[in-house]
Amino acid sequence: MKYLALIFLILTSMCSAKPIVLCLEKINNLPYFGIEQNNGVFIDFINIMNSQSELQIELVQLPWKRCLRNVELALFDGAFAVIYTVQRDKLFSYPKTAEGKLDRSKAIWQASYPVFVHKESTLQWNGDNFNQVGIKVAAPLGYVVSDKLGQIKNLCVSNIAPEKGLQLLAMQRLDAYVIEQSIGDKIIQNNNLTSAVTTLATPFLTRDWYLVLSNDFVQLSPQTAAQFWELLAQVREQNGQRLYQKYMQQD
Repeated sequence: MKYLALIFLILTSMCSAKPIVLCLEKINNLPYFGIEQNNGVFIDFINIMNSQSELQIELVQLPWKRCLRNVELALFDGAFAVIYTVQRDKLFSYPKTAEGKLDRSKAIWQASYPVFVHKESTLQWNGDNFNQVGIKVAAPLGYVVSDKLGQIKNLCVSNIAPEKGLQLLAMQRLDAYVIEQSIGDKIIQNNNLTSAVTTLATPFLTRDWYLVLSNDFVQLSPQTAAQFWELLAQVREQNGQRLYQKYMQQD
């Protein structure tokens, strides 16, 4: 009877285990994730993690700022892809080393954000400032690059979704647009903007992306959180470049 009771408790625990609910931005950001086809590098990462472990990971889609807010409130367990900032470190949990430092080996990806400009533009960026004032520059709402643009004097900064922003740039209705390199390249490719849009040589920003978890989740389930980040790093290492090339080559 004792063995039967033990088996029952194990089965009950497995059946009642709550899935890990992650939020991603409700927008097509291929090659990393495409909400229309439910595909992309990072969505494939999650599918592989589900198939290779006992973790049950589910995805929900919301506007980016709502994603982050819901993780902050522990309504969701995590979100991706998130750049590290001191302020965000207070709101979310990032993978850390035993010494409490950010563990870059557990990053989901390294991202470079160039300045996209029209090919006829004379705009320049030296890593700190543009060579012109009063220019119209845009980036997606809630992104770290948008906050950084807002700290530069004498710019007219607006928040515009990537596809619309790059189309406006091609029509010379914007002077510059800042978005992650591969996302921008994919939009340019899919919208036949190659003849009109290029990038400046110096990146606007280069940072690691992380999959953050809620502080509540990590406090309540530290071992599961550590297992999650370790498995994610393994899946990225084993499959990242293959999946990236696959989605960059797709039309």
